[in-house]
Amino acid sequence: MIARQIATARRGRVQRRVGIVDPHPVTRRGLRALIGGEPDLEVVGECDAATEAVDLVRNCRLGLLVVDPAAMGAGPGEATGAAAAGVPGSEPGDAIAMLRRVRAVDRTLGILVFTAAASAGFAEGCLRAGADGVLEKREPGDRVLGAIRTVLAGGTVVPPRLLRRFVREPSPLAALTGREREVLEWIGRGESTRAIAAALGLSVRTIESHRGNIKRKLGISSGPRLIQFAVQWLTASESSAPLSPR
Repeated sequence: MIARQIATARRGRVQRRVGIVDPHPVTRRGLRALIGGEPDLEVVGECDAATEAVDLVRNCRLGLLVVDPAAMGAGPGEATGAAAAGVPGSEPGDAIAMLRRVRAVDRTLGILVFTAAASAGFAEGCLRAGADGVLEKREPGDRVLGAIRTVLAGGTVVPPRLLRRFVREPSPLAALTGREREVLEWIGRGESTRAIAAALGLSVRTIESHRGNIKRKLGISSGPRLIQFAVQWLTASESSAPLSPR
């Protein structure tokens, strides 16, 4: 189905514009009814596949996009990594890539991932890719509306059971500074110290210092192991796989 705008009646107050990306017509209908019953919200566009999501964002001037990652699944007969990601019918890499494309189109757009099931790793991957919240479809209507309003207000939504896991199992990268994470990403992309220095406008000595700090904070003893970890981390960021520096 091609992305389409939905004509809505004018009401007497300012409303926040919402778009829906979901492959299931019944779910879209239910969300339209739920959101449309609120005086401060209106659904102004929808589509059933990730390929139309970017056009939806460009054409509908949205405040929020509610997206089911199942809309990003492989075609009939194609293998998927859904079981590992906890997201039926979708490839985790496809979901992450689509979220990044949408975020690149509109940096201020609120994005709420609305999924049948989500592992902690997948939720973290979505948040890293630009989503502002992850909500499971088992939640009641009032919580769905609460999550929508939280994201529209600039907040972040994480399911409580996943939030508890994040607290119990903090990311091994939590000790790194933003610059150190940036350097680690460049290392994971196979760039040399000199190339990273040129790209970031820093000296080779500064990059070497960052590399040393990264190894120390992560407990990594050698340069080759740092490169291996950086590659694994970059892959995990895109596929939501768990990762340990050990």
